Formats: sequence, structure tokens, C-alpha cells
Amino acid sequence: MRRTWLVKFLLALLLFASGCDTDVKNIEHLNYVTAIGVDYQEGKILTYIQFIDMQSEAKTSEGRKEGARVWIGEGAGRNFEEAVFQIYQSAQERIYWGHTTALVFSESLLKHGVEAVYDSITRYSEFRYTPWVYSTRGSVKAILQTKGFYDQSPLNTILHVPEGIYSQTSIIESIKLHRFVRELREPGYTSCIPTLALNKRHWSQNDQKKNMLIIDGAEFYKDGELKGFVPIKDLTGLRWLQKETIRAGVSVPSPKEPSVQVIVNHPKSKLTRMQGGAYPKFNISVRGKGYIVNRVDNTLTVYPQLTEATESAIRKEIQDLYEVSVKRKLDIMNLEYNLFRHHYGDWLAGETWESRLLNGEAIGQIDVHISVKHSSAVKNRRKE
Repeated sequence: MRRTWLVKFLLALLLFASGCDTDVKNIEHLNYVTAIGVDYQEGKILTYIQFIDMQSEAKTSEGRKEGARVWIGEGAGRNFEEAVFQIYQSAQERIYWGHTTALVFSESLLKHGVEAVYDSITRYSEFRYTPWVYSTRGSVKAILQTKGFYDQSPLNTILHVPEGIYSQTSIIESIKLHRFVRELREPGYTSCIPTLALNKRHWSQNDQKKNMLIIDGAEFYKDGELKGFVPIKDLTGLRWLQKETIRAGVSVPSPKEPSVQVIVNHPKSKLTRMQGGAYPKFNISVRGKGYIVNRVDNTLTVYPQLTEATESAIRKEIQDLYEVSVKRKLDIMNLEYNLFRHHYGDWLAGETWESRLLNGEAIGQIDVHISVKHSSAVKNRRKE
């Protein structure tokens, strides 16, 4: 009897041990994808996946980090899944997708249509809806290979952590996958996808120019179709309309002849449709608090003059943004979506909204109210 119980105990122990062996995977035996890039060329989907060597991310015994080691996997196929399965064949160990924090879509893929790609990504259980979404007009592979300062990994670049730069200079807001998917399904919504490029002008190491990532504009996507690219210099007015703008700097009275540099924190805007008229028309209001960070000359020293000049400069940026929308036939300001959300009956009755809203007359009054609270070291004299 004792022998029988001993045999049963040993069998149970072996079964438990084998179960643990199959269910648990050591983390060093997994390859962690940190970013995915997708391109479209000659009728094929090209997929790139980025691995970061975690050992190079850890400190050495002397307290220093090794130089970052970046691996790029490549695959091509008739669709995204076929390209990924091609990468699987030579991956050596299991690939884990749960740590992916960035997606990069090429301009050619956006022209071809991105829906099938994000549909595949969101269906797989390991993927999350939290990666940042970018576009690029250049090489997808080059974007994924670009390192940060001090030979750090791409985990310390705009690709993976755009919040730091955006908190200092807010122009084009980065978006995550869950928001991008939602926007694609919203009728009348024009999605703004930040565009990554390589910049060699601003940084060098030992007198050698270094490639650094930069957001140089945005691609606009609507109703499953790429509408076009707009460079960042033409999108400065967009920051006054974005809900998540943190810090915006404006040259007063103009960028060409600045007298002071004013920073506005957390501006708030509202788009309101005007009643009546054959075509829809909107008023825009912007509110915010600002302060001076730089003074070039001694003009605009009187508070009312400074305030008026600041408001005028912001108003012009918004007007210029609408003119860019009209010229490029892009609903950058999402006027149609405002109709869909707040005037659904009128939106449903119309058909060619873009031609009506981009006729050059859809923006009425632009009301800007900025309260300049202080000028850092020297306060402005208030004269009513």
C-alpha cells in the first residue's frame, strides 16, 4: 500500500513539473519587438521589426551602459501576415509582440491602404492598442535603425517617447493606435499622422553630422484614402486648435520681424457654426495665458499693445492654416467632422462637403484672447 501511494505521488510530481516546463518561458529565450515598420513596394507588403538588445540597455559592472545594439528583421509578402511569417522562419527564438511601442507606415502604404495592416495587428492577442503611430516619406528601415544621443537605443528617441519634445514645443500631436483606429472609423474625420524624417542639420558628434529623428510634417488620411502631406512650417496654426497642446511659442508681431517671444500654455479653442447662409460657416475662439521668454527690442512694452499684437499673430496663424487647407483641398481643421457631431441632420443632407467647406469662406470670426501674465524678469506695465 505504501509503495502504491509513493508511485502515485511521484507520477503527480512528474506531471506537475512537466506542466510548468511547457507553460513558463524564460525571458532570455524571447525576442521582444519594440517597433514595427510597414512599406508597400511593387505590389508587396514589406515588414520591418525592431529588436533592442536588452543586455546593451543594462548597466555594466562599472556602472556604464554599452553601446546600443539594434536588430532589424525584414520580410515581404502579399499581405502583412505573410511577411511576418517569413520573419518567423529565421527568428531563432519566439517573438513576443506585447512590448511594441511604435508603428511606422510609409507614404506608399498609406496610398495603397493601411486598413488591412492595422486589422491584422489588432486581431493578434499579444498586440496592444497603445503604440504610437507615425508615417514617413523616406526609408522605413532607416527610421527604425536611428539611435538616440550618446549612442543610446531608439527607445530614447521621438519614435518611442514623443511626449518630452511635445511638452516643450507643441505643433503636431502624436497619436496612439487606439485613437488612429477610432478616427479612421469616424465619418467625415480627417486623421493627422505625424511624419518622421532624418535630420542631419542640427546635431553633430566630433564635427561629424549625425542623423536624428524629426517630425517634419503630417500626412492626412480620410475615408480610407491618403489626402496628402503638409510640411510642418505650414501647420503652425494647428496647435491652437488641438485639445492636447501643452506649450506653444509665437513670435510677436511676426516671425520675420520679432520683437518678443511669447509662450502660451494649454490654449483652449472652440469651433462654433454660424447660423444661416447657403454654406456652413464657423467662428473660432481661442483662450490662453502666456508669458514672455525673450525680448529683441523695446517695442511693445505697453501691456495692451503687447496683448493685441500677440492675439493678432495667433489669429494670422489660424487664418494661414485655413488657406493651406483651401489650397491643398484638405480639411485640416476637421470642419466636416464638427458638422457630423453637432449638426448631424445638416451633414446627412449634404454630399460634397469638402468643396463647400474649402471654398475660402467657411471661417468667419477668429476671436483670440490671450492674457500675458508676466514677462519673466521684468513685468509689463499695464495701461488700460
